[in-house]
Amino acid sequence: MKGSLLKSWKNILPVLAYYLLFAVIFFAVSFLADSVLYFCGVGVMIAFAVPLSSMSVDERDGWDKFAVASGVGRGELAASRYIFALATVLSLSVPAAVLAALLPERVRQFASMLLLCGISLLVLSVALPLMHKYGVEKTRILLLVIVVVLFGAGIAFGWGFLLDEHASAAFPLFAVPAAALSLGTVCFAVSWLVCIRICRRKDL
Repeated sequence: MKGSLLKSWKNILPVLAYYLLFAVIFFAVSFLADSVLYFCGVGVMIAFAVPLSSMSVDERDGWDKFAVASGVGRGELAASRYIFALATVLSLSVPAAVLAALLPERVRQFASMLLLCGISLLVLSVALPLMHKYGVEKTRILLLVIVVVLFGAGIAFGWGFLLDEHASAAFPLFAVPAAALSLGTVCFAVSWLVCIRICRRKDL
């Protein structure tokens, strides 16, 4: 497991500076605009792009076949990628939480952050099994469409709810963000199990 996680980390080192640059830029944009949504929005994209980039390198290197031949279990291989993806989401959540604490309307900012965390998990829940079953290159366009649709739907519904004073008055502020985060967590766990099954059946 440790070796697989280190391999995933090594895969993104060449492009890590680009992701950090985007994160810093949108952190500043969010701070100046008094809204955590700008940083969290790009955070969803980064949370998707990092595992995608890592798996793309593995696919190019034929890592899965080598790892399994070296004694790494297929379930362990899938699990390491889910842990790596989850670590990416959590790493992005830390500066998002700091930003939310610094901005006006702090409670609403935290609600927005939770909404985007839920969307990130939903995106990964759909994308990771597809990448494992069909490969990154074969599904790249489909994955981008899925991200745009899920991200757009989540933002349109959730952001509208958070900004609509009538909706906010009728329901608790954290109702939609908590529902999105709970749904994302459940879907991520189910997706993890599905992916382990895919890896065990996949012909390497």
